[in-house]
Amino acid sequence: MSDGPAVSGELPAGAVAALAAGLRARLAAPAGPALVAIDGWSGSGKTTLAAGLAAALGGVPVVHAEDLVTGWYGLARSVERLAGDVLPALAAGRPARWRSWDWAAGAYGPEQTQPPAPLLVVEGCGAGAAPVRPWLAALVWLEVAPEERAARLRARRDWPTYEPWVQVWARQERRLRAGDDPRPHADVTVAGGARLEWAAAGRPRR
Repeated sequence: MSDGPAVSGELPAGAVAALAAGLRARLAAPAGPALVAIDGWSGSGKTTLAAGLAAALGGVPVVHAEDLVTGWYGLARSVERLAGDVLPALAAGRPARWRSWDWAAGAYGPEQTQPPAPLLVVEGCGAGAAPVRPWLAALVWLEVAPEERAARLRARRDWPTYEPWVQVWARQERRLRAGDDPRPHADVTVAGGARLEWAAAGRPRR
């Protein structure tokens, strides 16, 4: 389960480079390891952007929030795991360890370890949620029209597996966002597939 390559409207290379440059400027003097999150609704292209941004930032590691999801009903739990275990360790310069979810077996898989790094990208639904934001150095929000997101989801390779669960997942997304809209806390919103809308520096995380 992942956003996969965008069907259309994938962020142009120039926009990814501009996003990387803007983030570098904001993170010019971090106090410690800097965690950059990419959040958005399902189908918005988080995984695709994370790969491009990580490359543009010099090949930094990427943590995928979906590795922390414990099955189709586990979105809220993934946010708890991200905020309670993974990001505190990375922000402190320690390795983060977690057991990923084996979607085929429907059970926990092997333990994964992410070594600390000066800069990391964290992507996935809930990567900008309130419990996570205190650990972030920057938050990127992807704003994509619902019809475009739906088209991207239908074109994914795993759509036959995802389709029976799409409404279950959508309800969890809505519950997660209820009373906690990450957009006002984003440092930059990627809108319309290419437009970067930067917020004022020093925006509060909570």
